[in-house]
Amino acid sequence: MAAVGLLALALALAAIAPAQPAQLAGTSACVDFLGRDGCQPGHALGGADAIVSSPDGRFVYVGARTVAVFARAADGTLTQLPGAVGCVSEDTRDRPVGPAGACGGARGVLHADALIESPDGHALYVLDVRDAAIAAFARDSASGRLRQLSGLAGCLSASGAGGCARDHRLAGLRAIALTRDGQTMYAVAGDGRVTALARDRDGRLSPLAGPGACLAWHARLGCTGVALLQGAFTVVAGANGRDVYVATDYGDIVEDASVGAVVALTRSASGRLAVRRGPGSCVANVGHGCSRIPDGVVIDLAADRSGQVLWLSRGSTYKGAYTQTSLLGLRVSRTGGLTPGPATAGARGLVFAADGREAYGLGLDESDVLLFRRDPATARLTPPAPPACIDELSVNTAGAADVSACISAHGFDDPVALAISPDSRTLYVASATWNGVAAFAGAGP
Repeated sequence: MAAVGLLALALALAAIAPAQPAQLAGTSACVDFLGRDGCQPGHALGGADAIVSSPDGRFVYVGARTVAVFARAADGTLTQLPGAVGCVSEDTRDRPVGPAGACGGARGVLHADALIESPDGHALYVLDVRDAAIAAFARDSASGRLRQLSGLAGCLSASGAGGCARDHRLAGLRAIALTRDGQTMYAVAGDGRVTALARDRDGRLSPLAGPGACLAWHARLGCTGVALLQGAFTVVAGANGRDVYVATDYGDIVEDASVGAVVALTRSASGRLAVRRGPGSCVANVGHGCSRIPDGVVIDLAADRSGQVLWLSRGSTYKGAYTQTSLLGLRVSRTGGLTPGPATAGARGLVFAADGREAYGLGLDESDVLLFRRDPATARLTPPAPPACIDELSVNTAGAADVSACISAHGFDDPVALAISPDSRTLYVASATWNGVAAFAGAGP
């Protein structure tokens, strides 16, 4: 009887255990601008650097030197929309090769470094770091097509060039985040500047003014001075709608003398920001009155879907090269304060399955995708039993090909961005080197 009971328990656990990802079969496995390696051909994928799924799971958008538009089938297969509606770009060219007129025109989209969708799925925002611009598009939920907002509402940039509205505080733009209520966007720029942008019902972004509209390391450009924001490079909007978190890092990583922190800011009903006071206001690898975290370079910051934890990607360096990496969990209190928590294997660019049981991250050596199991009760991440990664060529410690080291895949090289479909069934991996996207089933139930 005891043996029967143990067998039943083992079968039950196996039934609820998350499946290992497996690449889709045939040409559905990947999309590549040349149709190489058995992938289906696509266009306008040169320098693929960002990827996002629509909230309804019917479309996927890839940020490259364009924004490419794909319809998504129930099995995860991607099919690019035909002709010029399948992409938008500033010069209408099909990048990396192709003639003008192959894509629809768009202002402020020289290179799509990040894509953010509004919570209702009606708008898509494109971050262009090179032009220090944010482009705004209306999204047709039925067809997936993108239409840039007209006039100055279509883009906002530091220079105002190309028919965009101007906000000089966006100079050196590095990252953007949209609050869960969709009413405020925060932009991190320069050497430590966070600017608040109001978003209206039509998707237009308007810079806020007055106290709290901009916080910066130096009190200039009309911003309030906050010394802890030196080296700010990314921003995360808190799940409770009242807090915003900014990751910073500055110093000399070659000499392993980097100073990193996560700073908690409070958000008012208008979207303006203020420095949080008291316990949990910041964590740092130096003093400044913050909770102490271990030394190391701060690389990335991601929010768990539950809002219970922020995951801080960290690395130790020697002469500019990473020698050790880790993910440090930062517990978020009910009032938004931060407390350092457990650490696990290192990754960046984390994405979380909607079912709350899996997470995926990019390896810090930019060669593989790492798998994590997530405890729904504690939000803790742990690597699963091997294989705990996806790699185009699995290699063992002796340098020989070894499919047991990682889940073997094709159609991607040097992955740079991840997206999970809302039903948690498909994982997409964008690759700038490969100029394409690989697709994996088994990411969810």
